[in-house]
Amino acid sequence: MIPRLVFLTLPFVLLTGCASLPPGHTVDERDPWERYNRAMFSFNDGLDKAVLKPVAQTYKATIPEVIRNRVTNFFSNLSDLASVVHHSLQAEPKPALESTGRFVVNSTVGLLGLFDPASSLGLARTNEDAGLTLGRWGVGHGPYIMLPLLGPSSLRDTVGTVADMRMDLTDELLNPDSAERITLTGVRVVDLRTRLLEIEKGVDLISFDRYVSVRSGYFARRERLQEQGETE
Repeated sequence: MIPRLVFLTLPFVLLTGCASLPPGHTVDERDPWERYNRAMFSFNDGLDKAVLKPVAQTYKATIPEVIRNRVTNFFSNLSDLASVVHHSLQAEPKPALESTGRFVVNSTVGLLGLFDPASSLGLARTNEDAGLTLGRWGVGHGPYIMLPLLGPSSLRDTVGTVADMRMDLTDELLNPDSAERITLTGVRVVDLRTRLLEIEKGVDLISFDRYVSVRSGYFARRERLQEQGETE
């Protein structure tokens, strides 16, 4: 569903051409496609302001926090299964076993991941994905890329994103074109966008160039995950 939407947006961005660079612009060697990336950033930002952000704000204002937390936990539980795979591929048996334990406990005692009893048992959630696995295998970031709808990425992490989409548990359980799958994808997007509302406020307060702030934040977080890992 999401990959199809990504490719459908490409012609619209290409037709608009590439964005101009701001005065006093400093070249970042990690971003050789900056004109295109800025055009895509503007496209994503416009779509976000018109659709995603208002929906997320309404969702936050009308749905009680306790219910929103259950939704977040459900999708986080699905991600734990991917962490099992990636810890295994990185030859990290202990984190792989802990992520397996999290997934089993939260999928059963936690009612399909709606609750998170695993954390109270000392099984912290780790954020792992195919891009980080490739990085630990020695693959560099490659050029920075602003993806349609999906936002900031790199060449390495884009390859990783495609791989992770193929490992999505909902792909195995639901027909990609089914109403249930489309609804689940929509709820997942709204949940993620809602969690980004507070982060966005901080970016807007300190940023003279939101594009640069987003790019810097992206690389900083990916480097932190690469070097140290991140738990919740």
